[in-house]
Amino acid sequence: MLEGSTVEFDHTSVLEILGYAPTKRRPIEILGYEHSPEGVARWLRERPPAGKALVSVIVEDLEKHGVFPPNIDTRNPPAPTTFAEKRASVYSVVEIEKPSLVFRSFFRNAEEAAEWLIGCRLDRTWVPDIAELPKPTRTESRLDPPE
Repeated sequence: MLEGSTVEFDHTSVLEILGYAPTKRRPIEILGYEHSPEGVARWLRERPPAGKALVSVIVEDLEKHGVFPPNIDTRNPPAPTTFAEKRASVYSVVEIEKPSLVFRSFFRNAEEAAEWLIGCRLDRTWVPDIAELPKPTRTESRLDPPE
């Protein structure tokens, strides 16, 4: 990878790096670098802007399917999980810690929702081009009695 180059992801790689699909590859390998001291040193030198490439794939799915990842059942999602969804013109990221504890964060656009989702699912070290996470409006739903 050359200085100033960007990372490109196929859909499978995005699902792998965010932990939605099983993989034997490490994040550095998904980013196109060798898992070795030399590969890490090269990645640290180049620090390619991977975040924006991840955002573009997530936004594409949100606009096309209304949800990311596209195969999640939003009516009966597994717990724990995190996913992004679009309802009408409202974008949100849903974080389910257990079936009775759900956090929903709302965003102005798909890009902000995608950045928040990435921040929830991936160590930010790998996406240095996403400087700050957007500030969501957040709601909490509790179905079990407080302890």
